[in-house]
Amino acid sequence: MIKSPPPSKSSKPSLPALDRGLAILDLLIRAGGGPLRFGELRAHLSGVQDSTLARILKSLEGYGYIERDADTGYRLSTRVLGWRAYLNGARPALADLARREVDRLAREGHESACIALLGEEKIEVLCSHSVKDGIRIIQPGDTLHFEPDHAGSLSILEQLPTEERERYLAGPFSRFDTGVSVETCLAKTRRCGPALIDHSQARPGICRLARAFRHNGQLGTVFFGLTEQALSREQIRLTSLLESACQRLEE
Repeated sequence: MIKSPPPSKSSKPSLPALDRGLAILDLLIRAGGGPLRFGELRAHLSGVQDSTLARILKSLEGYGYIERDADTGYRLSTRVLGWRAYLNGARPALADLARREVDRLAREGHESACIALLGEEKIEVLCSHSVKDGIRIIQPGDTLHFEPDHAGSLSILEQLPTEERERYLAGPFSRFDTGVSVETCLAKTRRCGPALIDHSQARPGICRLARAFRHNGQLGTVFFGLTEQALSREQIRLTSLLESACQRLEE
């Protein structure tokens, strides 16, 4: 259950619309980024009329702070979620570079793109960009699990020494079944140069085109999320875009 923030004890004059806008952002943050439906938000904002709440939500959406999904409700935008890289103390230079590269990939490739980094226990998404009418891709700050059918995580596992690889696969963020090896999974993926292409088991018809990179010793992966049909049409061009992005990330 989401708890509303305590009322402010400040004696300074308030701006009701701004107060409510900040309260909405606070609620979405406490909800892990959302989504929350209109009624759920209204229940936590005492005294606000539906028309007023609708205007504030529209303004927040217009400024790019929230996104609305007709089925699930309101959530923090990828722009706001991308701030986690700075709040968590990630290298600002890498965060800025990754943001530019993922936006470039989405803009030039016309497909959803993501960049994630390997941490002490898991792979965490640094930034992502879901294109309109494209595949909705994993959000910044979320965990990319070590999955046997995900080219992004396989591209990272492929780069690790055997002992380090086994440590990650034995951890809480692994979805590898006992006895399933990385080599077996890699053998099932298609290759396009150093890039890997998977076939999602959880989402039939969806695939990822991924490549690992290193930035000042930091291991990460950059990948497109798209339909297999789209990849069959654009594989060469998308692979080239991915290669160029990795070169810039590694410089």
